[in-house]
This record gives sequence, structure tokens and C-alpha cells, in this order.
Amino acid sequence: MATLRDLKRDEKVAAQPTTKAELDMLRVRAATTLSDATAAGVSAEGRYVRAYDAARQAAVIAIRASGHRVKAKLGYHAITFEALEALQPATFQAFANFFDDARLKRNSIEYSTAFSPSETDARELSDEAKKLLEAVESWIAKKHAALKA
Repeated sequence: MATLRDLKRDEKVAAQPTTKAELDMLRVRAATTLSDATAAGVSAEGRYVRAYDAARQAAVIAIRASGHRVKAKLGYHAITFEALEALQPATFQAFANFFDDARLKRNSIEYSTAFSPSETDARELSDEAKKLLEAVESWIAKKHAALKA
């Protein structure tokens, strides 16, 4: 597992201050994306991709709240979940592992036909994305109270 220091040394993550206004904008985006992931009439594939996007956006919220941003151009999504885990492994490691696996499946959806999510897959990913958003907000309230929702 890489630490935040490792990611900064490898120029995958950089320090960059944030504002509550920026986080609030990201929160709205994540909430909208999560809502899209549970919308009726959307295919399981579409809901799966939107749930993945909501989880990635939740990870970005945590990274930005910590005063960092993902700098890498290649592998941005993978590094986003790696950085999330590095923020606080006890809180985020299981989420990072789960969503990194989802990232690989999402790549299969986007770039090949190797994975076709079921209704259960889409619902499970949406549920986990919601849990991640809640965990991120709880972490922010404890570690960065001035930035809490």
C-alpha cells in the first residue's frame, strides 16, 4: 500500500488547498450522479457506470478535503482510489479495494464487452457508493471540520 508521501514523491498526487465551496460543488455532483445510478428506466450497465462515477467523485471529495489532488494523467481513476486508501487506511482500504475492482469492471464495460453488469451488480455498487459518500462525510467531519457538509 502506498502512502500519501509515496504518491507525492512519485508525482501522482500534489498538495493543493481546497475550499468548502469547491467541496460543496463536488458534493452536489456526487449526489446527482448517485441519484442517476438508481434512476428507474436506466439499464443495469448505465446504473453501474453512474454508481462507479459517484464512488470516484466521493473519493475525490476526500482527497480534496485533505488538501491534495490527483496529478497523474494516466491511471487517474486507479490513483484516485489508491490516494483514498492512503488518506486513512483503516477507514478507506476496503472501499478502495472494492471500487478498484469496480474500476476494472467499468473499464470492461467502456472499452470491451468482457463484463455486462446485472441488476444486482448495479444495485450493490450503488449501495457501496452511498456508504462511501457517508464514510467520506464522517471522515471530513472528524478530520476537517471546517469543510463538513
